[in-house]
Amino acid sequence: MKTTKTITRCLMAFGTSLVAFATYAQMAIGTNFWVTGWGKGPGEYFKTGQSWGTIGSGTNWKTANPWRDDFVNEIKMYNTLRFMDWQRTNNNNDVNWTERTSPTSDHFNNGGEVALEWCVNLANRIDKNVWFCVPHKASDDYIRKLATFLRDNLEVDRKIFIEYSNETWNSVFQQNGYCMTQGKNGGYPGLNDNYKGENYSMHRSLRVFGIFEEVFGSSNVGRWARVRRVVSCGGNLDWVDKALRDIYKSTTYNPNNRKIDFLALAPYVGGGIDGAASDVATKFRAETDKVYTNRVLVVEKSKNAYAIPAMAAYEGGHHINTNADKWSANSKIYTEYRYMLDKFKPKFAHFVHYTHVGDWNGTNAWGAKRFTGQSDAEAHKYRALKDWAAANPAREAADEDAESFGKIEDTGLLIYPNPTTGLLNIEVNGQEAAIKVYNAQGSIVASAVTVEGIAKVNISGSGIYFVEVATETDRTVKKVVVE
Repeated sequence: MKTTKTITRCLMAFGTSLVAFATYAQMAIGTNFWVTGWGKGPGEYFKTGQSWGTIGSGTNWKTANPWRDDFVNEIKMYNTLRFMDWQRTNNNNDVNWTERTSPTSDHFNNGGEVALEWCVNLANRIDKNVWFCVPHKASDDYIRKLATFLRDNLEVDRKIFIEYSNETWNSVFQQNGYCMTQGKNGGYPGLNDNYKGENYSMHRSLRVFGIFEEVFGSSNVGRWARVRRVVSCGGNLDWVDKALRDIYKSTTYNPNNRKIDFLALAPYVGGGIDGAASDVATKFRAETDKVYTNRVLVVEKSKNAYAIPAMAAYEGGHHINTNADKWSANSKIYTEYRYMLDKFKPKFAHFVHYTHVGDWNGTNAWGAKRFTGQSDAEAHKYRALKDWAAANPAREAADEDAESFGKIEDTGLLIYPNPTTGLLNIEVNGQEAAIKVYNAQGSIVASAVTVEGIAKVNISGSGIYFVEVATETDRTVKKVVVE
């Protein structure tokens, strides 16, 4: 039996939110998605013949299904979906919420951006966590509306990773020049414009996190909660290290002591290797070890120095750009991908592969699959990711705590009828229990205590709800539907 202190910690972490979990005890596998206009185009993801103006109007997008069935089935193995490219984050000049892509937009002819509504539709459909990037010029009002939209529309048992832009250090993208200009004009500290730009990016990230906290509530933001705050590192790791020192730990720039939950990097492997070489597998493994030592362990030092709870790979995978297609088609990549994941596992809470599907050629072959519907037998990277994830199931630390002292359902729990029209009966095998009912936004809408192990609660309004039943030693959460 766990101590009362441990039980109290689990329940306090629950706060006003259904989901109050910590870091992953096993590295979770996620994926990015290419801009839909790249590769073989939107048909990789969407069914043809969509009437976008109809399915995207009003709230129709919540239940409509524009997705290819085989695409949906393929991505069910991932834990988290990062929508950076689908949002067209790089070079995105949106300032106002009204400038974003509409769900009624023809997604076969809109430049490759996917509306937030369809991203949420997909995540809700297969119960996945989401990772969104805020446009670098987005106003506070835009960010507040984004947070509100996600709070109100993403299923409450899903995690939300939030990141300011993407690779603001990368000179290829407009956000890099924007941040350097803001850093210079804003008088941010730094040895040169690169450091000043990174400092501005860090400061803006903290502002984004603050707005999400305002919208979700402090009990629903952070390491033990629903919203996960991410800051990513670039090629020059000293830039982010100095930004952590100059901005993150500064009472001037961070007076509210906003926190970072994940320090993220892109541990790509294989630059400079010929994918057709006879010893490509040996070299790839050596490069994996090198990346682990020279990048992963270096970033871990910054994570530890600034008391950041966890690390994540916001992108990762093979980075061979000479005969890249040959290496992706080589069955040996299966073993080397598994080795890579095993190597990174002790350090990362999340590994988000770049990307799920993307055509292969000699200079790039990013896709775990070459095209949607490619057989697993021919998609060695995808098969390695899928098999590794199955052998190393991602589990929340809080889940493990709960399992170690038992779930109520193991000792007897009945919640019925489900679906219900509003009245819910709860039986807890003669035990005293506290009952809370949460709506899809994480707010408590009903509560009760059992009398001789029995309680009744009335839920007003149709929709999905979550019932938490907690005894002195056990806790269980069940989803119920009110019709």
